Amino acid sequence: MAPNESLLPLRSYPCASGQNPFSVLESGTVATNTAPHERGLIDEVIDFAKEHPISAALIGTGLAVATVGLGRTFLLEEKAGAALGEGENLVHLTNPSAAEAIGASERVGGRFGIFAVKADQLPVSSAGRFLNTLVPRDLTAEVQITGDATRAFRAPSPVGPFSLLRRIGGVRSTPLGSIDLASNQFVPNEIFKDGVFRAATPSERLIYKTHQYMLDYLIDAEAWVGTGMVGYALTKDSQHRRR
Repeated sequence: MAPNESLLPLRSYPCASGQNPFSVLESGTVATNTAPHERGLIDEVIDFAKEHPISAALIGTGLAVATVGLGRTFLLEEKAGAALGEGENLVHLTNPSAAEAIGASERVGGRFGIFAVKADQLPVSSAGRFLNTLVPRDLTAEVQITGDATRAFRAPSPVGPFSLLRRIGGVRSTPLGSIDLASNQFVPNEIFKDGVFRAATPSERLIYKTHQYMLDYLIDAEAWVGTGMVGYALTKDSQHRRR
């Protein structure tokens, strides 16, 4: 190339569609053919978070609680032990006939684990017991649970308003299983059904996990998401009224 000879004036590279995606110009710069950016779901989510940060945070918290709860409930094996309980004196609420049967057999069980309330936070009225347990039946009878048996119980993880209120209210529960009151021992995966104590089947274990997931996570997740959606609706309505 001669000393004063310049670069080729223009060279184009056609693509399969016949368009020129770029051209090398005399100045050495590159010209590109850019298509308009197509907005996707991520763009919409980012815009929503910028315009409604509080609602976005609430909804995101609810989705996180639901997702983490799924993993903890269905992928991790829940075990009873000292790490789950605090050695508190507990009271299992039930009806008089069930309490009589428990006294005769010296065993406590059910299909969804065992629920109890801290003895020093036990509600006196029927309404208080319903609000504390959400069980809509006679809970006038009490079964004391003390000693090593209380180690199988745990407090709800405070992941939202519902679980926080249950924790503050003294609600405690065990994994799926029963308690032998005579020996104060917890028996994992044993249920009481149709008047018989027996090992839970795989489907019954799945039903228990689903029930526990709803109590421990899903109700709170719905509360977070619902609050965020209500806040978004109120904000949109307020903006509409100002126009």
